[in-house]
Amino acid sequence: MLSYLVKRRRLASLDASGNLCWDVPQVKLLLDQCQRLWQNVFHMLVITLGISTRVSQFLRMQIRNADRQRNIYFRGAEMFFLSRDGKTSSIEGRDSCAPCFPPAQVSAFLLELLGGGLREAKAHLAGIIYGADATDVYCMYLCVFNGRRMEPEDFYDQFKDKNQELFDCAWGTRDFRQASISMARNYIAPNATFALLEDVLAESVDHSPETDRLHYGNAVGALPRLTHNQMEQQRWAAHEWHSLLGLGPYAVQEPIADARLRGPPAIRDALKSMMADMIPELSCTLAASLMNELWPVLTAALAIQQTEGERRPSPTAPLDASPASSSSPTETPQATAPISQMELLTASLGTASAAPLVSGTTLAASP
Repeated sequence: MLSYLVKRRRLASLDASGNLCWDVPQVKLLLDQCQRLWQNVFHMLVITLGISTRVSQFLRMQIRNADRQRNIYFRGAEMFFLSRDGKTSSIEGRDSCAPCFPPAQVSAFLLELLGGGLREAKAHLAGIIYGADATDVYCMYLCVFNGRRMEPEDFYDQFKDKNQELFDCAWGTRDFRQASISMARNYIAPNATFALLEDVLAESVDHSPETDRLHYGNAVGALPRLTHNQMEQQRWAAHEWHSLLGLGPYAVQEPIADARLRGPPAIRDALKSMMADMIPELSCTLAASLMNELWPVLTAALAIQQTEGERRPSPTAPLDASPASSSSPTETPQATAPISQMELLTASLGTASAAPLVSGTTLAASP
């Protein structure tokens, strides 16, 4: 890559004595162009690397082992970062080792920049402009600027200007951290399974959950050891955050207060469609069941009730008065008109309109 850039951009030439002469203005121009490219990479990483990225930690990330172990690791084809140097690292002598997973698109782009030879070429060219120490700095740290490691003061202004340019919102790093935490709390649903499994696994080895979580703090210089469960927790949180940003792998979430059902929209649409098809079918089934099973029972019950009511003597009638059921055999009982199903159902519920429906000596059943 360095040879290609030197020939393509004509960064160097040989003088009459055979000495290699560098074109310093052209080298400086190339480094500035690379720096503008890396500024976009840094901006993408701060936004996508985690729900709340602390800039002071991000700027100290290393791409090679030096005073601390590097922060970039690969697990198969998957790239993840380990946030190592924390606020309490110098006090406790332990590094924070929480894994952070960038989106697949950002990982592929970053791998090409770091492993494709461009970063090595930039390190050699930086040594020409800024001195030999700049070459070591460019090979060691991820975030570099003008021959040295980038300081928070350098990044704050760049981050704010980039937000204004891309999002028309001049948020600084602190404002963005607070906003990202609020967005995560409102859009990313908690996963209780992970927390429950942590407690179960901790108790199974006779540890408290706090003791079991000490794997996040590793002695300075020690290799990090992360369990599959904890890696999966952080990966799940990263995927949810990337989906909220519109980078996948899932659809953009709805606010937790509006929709508690988690999952892709295809599942929600399928459930809604299934419910829309089931409700009319259930209504028809219920109506048929009422007509075929409940209607004969109500008809028979009302007929028995009417018969018992006719046999019961009136409390104001004389004692020697014969009941209506002992009338002359020559008398023909009066038949009532057929009663509709709705009227009979109303009568069975004991409403006020049921009184005239049961007058007469015989109740004719409705077909």
